[in-house]
Amino acid sequence: NMIKIGILGAGRVGEAFLKGLKPLHEEGKIFVAASHRRLERREELGRKYSLKIFSSNDELVQSSDIVIITLKPDQFRALSESMKRKALFKDKTVISVMAGITLDELRDKGGIEKAFRIMPTLGVINQNGLMAMCASSHVEPQDWIDVESILSALGDVIRLEEDKFAAFTALGGSGPAYVALIMESLIDSGVTIGLSRSISKKIVDHLFLSLVGLVEIYEHPIYLREAVMSPNGTTAQGLLCLETAGVKGNIIQAVIKAYQRAREME
Repeated sequence: NMIKIGILGAGRVGEAFLKGLKPLHEEGKIFVAASHRRLERREELGRKYSLKIFSSNDELVQSSDIVIITLKPDQFRALSESMKRKALFKDKTVISVMAGITLDELRDKGGIEKAFRIMPTLGVINQNGLMAMCASSHVEPQDWIDVESILSALGDVIRLEEDKFAAFTALGGSGPAYVALIMESLIDSGVTIGLSRSISKKIVDHLFLSLVGLVEIYEHPIYLREAVMSPNGTTAQGLLCLETAGVKGNIIQAVIKAYQRAREME
């Protein structure tokens, strides 16, 4: 009765799922396999994770109960007609991790009826992600339980309406790049005022590592900001510069632009 999970497309995202699910595989709770077209990549993943890596997508799907599709959208669209014609996904539960591929497209182009669509944040790479998830009308309550239990190995799962996925992508999916740019700017600012790059990076790393816990203590970022800022102090002067430059508004505009692009891709 062990659930067999096949990861279709073992690129960067697919490997994150391999890594996160391997402990459940080793505990005998699930069986995990994957597929990749390149021999070198199959051998690399086989050595790294000691899991079966198929050369054939068809064989992987046929041998799986749940198929996690981590192909690039254009790869899926190129293969979908053939997959639909072969009825590969008949009676299979499918989890799509493909940006811009809707549940309707999975059904119409891939013949996939019982489908989950998820959008993960980058944190799934170290099993600390957040995943938005929605499902087709063919999904049963037990399917939700099984899939949420499996995905919890990679982080937290939230149920979200499909029409909110573009917003999740713009904020959660693209968000690491915005935060990385802020981190980079802070490190460079430390160097500019005389700190070594290594010390500056250490300060900024600690700053971000501690920030989530501090926000939980103060309940909202605005209260944390007020706690740090004293009248006419260093923080007040720094924030004045940021506000005058419209940094907050520009960040909001960046997320809006990303959201608009995500909508265009659907």
